[in-house]
Amino acid sequence: MRDDGRPAGELDCEIVNARGRAFTIRELRDRVTLAEPRVVLLREIEGGTTSTLGVFGEKVEELTKGLDAYSMVVDLGESADVIPTPEYRRYIPDFFGELHGRSGGALRHVAVVFHGNAAIRVALKFLSTRMVSMPISFHANRAVAFRAARAASI
Repeated sequence: MRDDGRPAGELDCEIVNARGRAFTIRELRDRVTLAEPRVVLLREIEGGTTSTLGVFGEKVEELTKGLDAYSMVVDLGESADVIPTPEYRRYIPDFFGELHGRSGGALRHVAVVFHGNAAIRVALKFLSTRMVSMPISFHANRAVAFRAARAASI
C-alpha cells in the first residue's frame, strides 16, 4: 500500500482512450495540476472516455481538498480536432455537475480553452447550456482562460 491508500502499482495500470491509445493512470493524473493557488489546470487527452475523465476528477478532488473556492481551466488543445463519442458528450455535464456538488460549491467556474474547430466550439457551447448550475466559459487561449478562472475563484 502507498501513503494515499492505493495498492502499489495501481498508477501503472492502463486505461485505453476512445482511439485505442493506452494511458497509465499516472500519465492521466499528471495532466491535472494545481497551476496556481485556487486554479486547477486539466489538459484533456484526445479521445477521452468516462474512465479517463474519472481519473481526472479524482485528481482534481485531491488537489482541491480543503479549498473554500477554486476554478478549473480545461485545455482542449490535444483534443480539439477529435469529436468526442456520444457517451462522453453525455457524461461531461454530469461530471462537472457532480464535481461541483461534491465540492460543496467550492468549484466556482470552469474556463475551457478551445483551439480552433468551429464544430467542436458549437458542441461545447451546447453542452454548457446543460450545465445550468455550473458557470462555464470558453476562451481562445490559456491566458484569457486563466484570467477568468482567477477572477471567479477569489
